[in-house]
Amino acid sequence: MGQTMGRATELFTYGVQHAGGTIRQAAETSAAYLHSIRETSQ
Repeated sequence: MGQTMGRATELFTYGVQHAGGTIRQAAETSAAYLHSIRETSQ
């Protein structure tokens, strides 16, 4: 039981970190995209 719980926690932590990285990457990409649109429109 303890082993399974530890494994589940590991996977969960990995999943959260991975998702967090993806979200941050998406945010950075859209920020850069918006910035380039602003530059172009001026």
